[in-house]
Amino acid sequence: MRRGIEYTIFIVILFIGAGITVLFIIERPQPPLPATFAPAFQLLGRTPKAFDRVLSRTVPVSDLDEKRYAEAIILRYKDEKENKSIDYQYLNDLMKEISRFAKKPFNYRIFVMHNPKPNAFALPGGVIFITDGLLAIMKSEAELIYIIAHEMGHIERSHCFDAVRYELAARKIGSGSLGMLADFTVRLMLRHSFSKTQEDEADEYAYELILNTEYDPSSPGHALKRLMEYKKQSPASGREKQTSVIRDYFMSHPPIVLRYEKFFGMAKQWWKEHPEERRYCGEENLRQRTCFDKTNFDKEWVTGEKGGS
Repeated sequence: MRRGIEYTIFIVILFIGAGITVLFIIERPQPPLPATFAPAFQLLGRTPKAFDRVLSRTVPVSDLDEKRYAEAIILRYKDEKENKSIDYQYLNDLMKEISRFAKKPFNYRIFVMHNPKPNAFALPGGVIFITDGLLAIMKSEAELIYIIAHEMGHIERSHCFDAVRYELAARKIGSGSLGMLADFTVRLMLRHSFSKTQEDEADEYAYELILNTEYDPSSPGHALKRLMEYKKQSPASGREKQTSVIRDYFMSHPPIVLRYEKFFGMAKQWWKEHPEERRYCGEENLRQRTCFDKTNFDKEWVTGEKGGS
């Protein structure tokens, strides 16, 4: 009898000990920032590089402005070899042209992300990533300009920096090395979804920017049409959506059909009010990876008869 009681007590103590261990593991504070850059580099299709002195410097989060975030991200993720690629040079030629409309004092830069799915990401301080999958489905330079301008709108409206500051405050992260903060920012924004209001603001910014250029106002609608066509041809499985380490464009943006209809309605109205205008599409520019500012082709100009269609 006594042996049975001792055995029961032993089992109870064993279970209590196991419970305390599990509770300790669950409640144990987790490091606020990852100890390695490898995961973020893998997401971006880049090779991890060694720390340099600038990135290893620990700084209070409160001392960092948006421009310094961008400088840290660029320093950490730039790839000198890739920076010589035709796509990189072409995208940044386009960025140089439209960044003259920017109000914030950032050195806007676009990087190509090697991913077959069409997507684009804005980061604080003027850094934008565009997948080569997105480049593959766009049909004109004007359509690509809309995509870039939309991401630029998120930066100009402070959507990106606000999201990072909120997340840092929520996690009570008061300081970190510049490299770790850059990595944290990239990992956050790759998964972040903006609110519908913020997406609408970025769309409005992009449309107004296009109206102030010589590009066709119908290009936002055309760009969204390409994305709709891609979605129909390549429906992602539920498992793929759940396991993706990068936010899905179609899940993180308002319904594309509604945006498509809105943009085409606005473009038709604009062409109705400006029947004598000539605007540029740039299908050949995109094919040749040469921007409109350097070369324009006569066949790429449209007027009220073709515009808005």
